[in-house]
Amino acid sequence: MNKRKNCIAAAIIIAGVMMVGCNPIETRIDMISLDVAKEVALKDAGIVDERIVFTTSRLDAKNEKEYYDIDFFANGYKYEYDIDALTGVVIEAKKPEVKLEEESTYTQEDMEEIQEHIWEEYDKQQEKIQETLQKIEEVEAEHFSHSIADSKASEESNVA
Repeated sequence: MNKRKNCIAAAIIIAGVMMVGCNPIETRIDMISLDVAKEVALKDAGIVDERIVFTTSRLDAKNEKEYYDIDFFANGYKYEYDIDALTGVVIEAKKPEVKLEEESTYTQEDMEEIQEHIWEEYDKQQEKIQETLQKIEEVEAEHFSHSIADSKASEESNVA
């Protein structure tokens, strides 16, 4: 029995070691850091001292090659980069050609329609809340009246 337990334990350990070695997106010492990958992408894009919002920044793998997937917005433009996790070389870069809309294109009429819709939804939710509160009060009142009736019946049977 002990031999069987030892064999099972050894098999589990070996399988665990093999799985750890197979994980392609585990950060290793020989890789550049995520911060360095971001710097490479920003430098390639020519972004300096700008307002930047990173939407994706993660270590990924494709065809057993680790890379950093870096996506960000700067100056109304979207940038997408794949940076080699070992060398820091730009594998792929998607730079914008068209500036994203920064100002709202809604008219005053559109805004009023949206606001009206929001208030209608708010009113519906308030009605539902009131209905729920009323049901709660009804259940409590019914439960309370049953409790009083049960108490009176119990008192009457004790007196008799």
